[in-house]
Amino acid sequence: MNNLIITAAHALPIFQTMYNSGGEVIGVRIKRSTYSIYYHRTDRGVRELKESGLDRFIFKSQGRRILDLGCGDGKLVKELRKFGFDIHGLDVFLSDGQENDPNFVPGDAFRTPFASQTFDMILSTWSVFSYEPLAQIHALLTEAKRMLRTGGSIFITPVQEPARVQAIQFAGERLKMKVTMDPATGLIRCQRPEEP
Repeated sequence: MNNLIITAAHALPIFQTMYNSGGEVIGVRIKRSTYSIYYHRTDRGVRELKESGLDRFIFKSQGRRILDLGCGDGKLVKELRKFGFDIHGLDVFLSDGQENDPNFVPGDAFRTPFASQTFDMILSTWSVFSYEPLAQIHALLTEAKRMLRTGGSIFITPVQEPARVQAIQFAGERLKMKVTMDPATGLIRCQRPEEP
């Protein structure tokens, strides 16, 4: 299969979007000055949860409502639904199959269509927190917190730039959230505190 690679510059990183011969997006390569990340959309799923350390939290969350923020092709949503999770996906671009599925919602992560305190958990894997400009991190986290129920958590992975980690930590602290990071996996957890 021949893949067409289109490169575009965005803020600090350079994104290469890869398409198959049918014009479908099959991967994204994010290049930075010191490292290169390759993410192939079809590899996303339960394996990624284990590698990131998210599986420890998700599989304890049966019966809770989850949002995959920036769900891409929806593989993670589909995989977790097989396990009986109440999980929904939001992305700017939905595929034809997702447009007719009520568990997928088109939308912008900065202005989501969901009501306040709708979700117990929000996941952002290889998604908006990993590539939006650093100046937008506070706005992203503010919207995610709005959708999060009291006591709920936002899980962000992977975050490999120290400046991005600091931006998430700073925004979380300004929003009065408890922010922790697993040094082994780089998984960031932003928890909305219980109301007094």
